[in-house]
Amino acid sequence: MGPEVTSLLLLGLVLCYASEIKTVRKSNHGHFVCSTWGNNHFKTFDGDFYQFPGVCDYNFASDCRESYKEFSVHIQREQNHQRHPNIKYVLVTIKDVAIYLTHKMVAVDEQMVKTPYYSSGILIEKNNIYTKVYAKVGLILIWNQADALMIELDSKFNNYTCGLCGDYNGQQIYNEFISDGLSYNPITFGNLQKINNPTAKCEDPDETKPIELCKQHRQECETLLTSPAFADCQNRLNLELYVQACMQDRCACRHRKDSFCLCSTISEYSRQCSHAAKSCPKNMIYLESGSPCMDSCSHLEISKLCEEHYMDGCFCPKGTVYDDVTGKGCVLTSQCHCKLHGKIFSPGQKITNECEEPLKMTPMSFWENWVHAVLQTSRHALSSFSIFQPSSFYTIVHTNYGLKMQIQLSPVMQLFLIMEDFAKGTLQG
Repeated sequence: MGPEVTSLLLLGLVLCYASEIKTVRKSNHGHFVCSTWGNNHFKTFDGDFYQFPGVCDYNFASDCRESYKEFSVHIQREQNHQRHPNIKYVLVTIKDVAIYLTHKMVAVDEQMVKTPYYSSGILIEKNNIYTKVYAKVGLILIWNQADALMIELDSKFNNYTCGLCGDYNGQQIYNEFISDGLSYNPITFGNLQKINNPTAKCEDPDETKPIELCKQHRQECETLLTSPAFADCQNRLNLELYVQACMQDRCACRHRKDSFCLCSTISEYSRQCSHAAKSCPKNMIYLESGSPCMDSCSHLEISKLCEEHYMDGCFCPKGTVYDDVTGKGCVLTSQCHCKLHGKIFSPGQKITNECEEPLKMTPMSFWENWVHAVLQTSRHALSSFSIFQPSSFYTIVHTNYGLKMQIQLSPVMQLFLIMEDFAKGTLQG
């Protein structure tokens, strides 16, 4: 086996030292979630529950720093043919990119697009049930194309947001319903989030109208939300808040036998329960939305090529991969063992080939996205190659024997080989 062939054989082992490509989708955290659903219910980032029946255009959540703003989300509700509140549209602005969502279409910068759509650090997915927007700035938005919308933000936006979702400062009530010594009821607070549009034809909800307590429906709602199906949720969520929302839904429907009256809050209770922490083996963490094709020591970038829908479950923390070679849980890529011909090798371990001197893979240089390795015997270097990742889309491999490889990782896996002129007539395959 010549040095060139041997070095290609060990190329996969060198990749154990290569840095992880930054993922497009941010990890989920479970807590920093704002949502709206059903009969005009809202839950702020800080955990306040309130009702606001406005049908104008409102600031749902925005980055409200005085400097460059990274995102904004506007919504407008309407009544559907059954006279239930639905979200008519969602307008998401990520830096300078405007995304307009309705239950039928997706438009980016006023141009209709097909999904899945990826550009400028934004991924949009749409199926028959949900529309999802993932942004590298630290935002995940999930809309059920009807009444329920949920947004999850990175912690870097702490204390910097405004809108119906509140200021995300970790303190309930303050700055939303109590500000500068003044107290606001939910209707007043909601009206303050209205987007100024002189051409809009809508009326503000009445701030003086009292909210019904609906105590007559307590037992029914408690029975539903404490059923065995939700046994795991009762220790993760504030049950009383969802019971009150359920009671208000029943009041709004009066005597109509309508699934919307009960299902909307029960569905939201289930969604939020899935965001609460769940126990996972070893050092894995629970995520409500993660790639089912999990990166591992054997397949470092498999998630980049995955076409399956995201799902909840146990995943490795950001910056680590699953050690499927030794079964030690989630590890850094530099700690991955490698497997060759059924035998497990530690990083940097010598590999002995039959009838040849021991070969050692020695990383000479290692930066964030650059690896240089030398394949050597005990006396002299046989060959060397360098791996460079100029972007998350492709990897370049240079060798000292005239071969250059360019590996495109997305949107479609492709391999390009370039060979020096001196190799003409000497290759096979």
